[in-house]
Amino acid sequence: ETGLLLSKVSPISPFFGYAGSKQLTEKKLMRNVFMKEDAYFNTGDLMAEDQEGFICFRDRVGDTFRWKGENVATTEVTETLGLVDFIQEVNAYGVKIPGHEGRAGMAAMTVRPGLTFNGKTLFEHVMRDLPAYAHPLFIRLQV
Repeated sequence: ETGLLLSKVSPISPFFGYAGSKQLTEKKLMRNVFMKEDAYFNTGDLMAEDQEGFICFRDRVGDTFRWKGENVATTEVTETLGLVDFIQEVNAYGVKIPGHEGRAGMAAMTVRPGLTFNGKTLFEHVMRDLPAYAHPLFIRLQV
């Protein structure tokens, strides 16, 4: 059975939070989970026990997905690709690839009316402005 990985927050295992953002910090904490006034850090990772009894990563929840051991923020990919002049609308998400752990990046996009998709320009933009682990492996053009 797949479950959400939580990490207990305590004096020996503190969660210092996000620098400068008390709101983001509070969003990642779950309180009163098992007993009154306890606190757990929500990792956003979905885990499961395999056939050999090992706990392993299955997926991510929220606006991120995991690829090659890295968390990819879909908002970062979407915002970065949205800066390309011929792209009208774009949405990034992770897709499963058989035989690989996590999800590979896919970007679904529409082209602005009167403009043409340019793969070379998009490739150069991705290579320059996104970290390697966040490069979409698949582009889906929607008409």
